[in-house]
Amino acid sequence: MEFALVVRSGDAAGKRIPVPPGESRRIGRQPPSDVRVADDPMLSNQHFSVECDGSVCLLRDLGSKFGTQLNGNKIADVAALRNGDEIRAGRTVFGVEVVGDIRATPLMPSDMPSESTIFVPGPAAPEASPAVAAPAEPARERPPLTDRQSAVHAHLRKQIGLFAVLDAARDPDILLRLKDSGVEHGSLYEERDGEDLATFGPWLAKLPPDHVFLEDLVRDGWGKSWGVYLTCRLPFAELRRHLRQFLLAKLPDGRQVCFRYYDPRVLRTYMPTCSADEMARFVGPVERYLAESSDEEELLEFGASYRDWRKVRLEEGA
Repeated sequence: MEFALVVRSGDAAGKRIPVPPGESRRIGRQPPSDVRVADDPMLSNQHFSVECDGSVCLLRDLGSKFGTQLNGNKIADVAALRNGDEIRAGRTVFGVEVVGDIRATPLMPSDMPSESTIFVPGPAAPEASPAVAAPAEPARERPPLTDRQSAVHAHLRKQIGLFAVLDAARDPDILLRLKDSGVEHGSLYEERDGEDLATFGPWLAKLPPDHVFLEDLVRDGWGKSWGVYLTCRLPFAELRRHLRQFLLAKLPDGRQVCFRYYDPRVLRTYMPTCSADEMARFVGPVERYLAESSDEEELLEFGASYRDWRKVRLEEGA
């Protein structure tokens, strides 16, 4: 993936600001900003930053005096970026270029039918899909969990009706492990959406509390934004139908783009911006979302109302 900003106004119009994967760039009027636009008196010395890890690109306001706008809307803290977005800071406009991100391609609701494509362990799959999941992965030597990972694992194991929505784009190994795990799983996209979208898209997995796959996810994926966890008492297919409703988001200019709520960085930024009605609709039958915090000592839990939010301190053995 290639990510860059292009200045569209002022003396620096036409300047291209590449942002290599895994790095960030601070934009402002004076040092210590990495990129300086000195001719804009409305810019703060450090106004905003952008970063991209090869899977998701983020915009952060750095406490600027006049705020940072994305597509005409002022951001509170952090926002995800897509190809074609427009950032306005002070009097300066920046265009966003993201090349090679399949999730930046707008998807129309008509492209996303409601039929299910679900893979289940066992001798046969449901009539709706002849696919059969691979048998459980063979035994292999697994290093012990760290104290923090043990705390996360213990907390997740206590949850009733535990699922995970995993982002296959984060690591090529995620989908391979999922298909070898033997747990019930299915893409949130349909076969007709294209193999590439399924390969790089979100997958729902049902996680029995004592299954080794849950332990592997915590050991190898916790802290790396592999996905989010949730609890729900609905059958797999019904939960999948609910989650599929939110794969699209509408931008202020009318474009529909993929909404990556299954990235914990996006989820913990999105949830605090919701109204009570938006929260109730998004959470729906889900009892609780569980996600990584920006503080590695914490685990975040989100319910259907603001009173249901809490931080779990991992060092307490939760």
